[in-house]
Amino acid sequence: MSRLAAIAIFSRLIAQYSRYAEAYYNRGVAQGKLENDKAAIADYNQALKINSKLAEAYQERGLLWQKQGNKKRVIADLKNAASLYKNEGNQSAYQSVQETLDKLKIK
Repeated sequence: MSRLAAIAIFSRLIAQYSRYAEAYYNRGVAQGKLENDKAAIADYNQALKINSKLAEAYQERGLLWQKQGNKKRVIADLKNAASLYKNEGNQSAYQSVQETLDKLKIK
């Protein structure tokens, strides 16, 4: 499936189920892969507005902030993601985010 097709599918889901955080998250992922960073960030923002415990959305949004050079937002989002992953018991995701923070020399 192409990324544009994925965006269309998630957009239809969102039209039907406006409180479906994962649809916004997944559309954001597709937007990000197309380098539509503003649209991806908007989708992650909406996903997090609906479900503030969606660690993946913090992580992906943080990586987009990193790409844009916004270190303050990178730190905040990646720390939120790490905390949520840790609370979920998702050790591999937690470790991955911690490694990214370490590379940025952030504790």
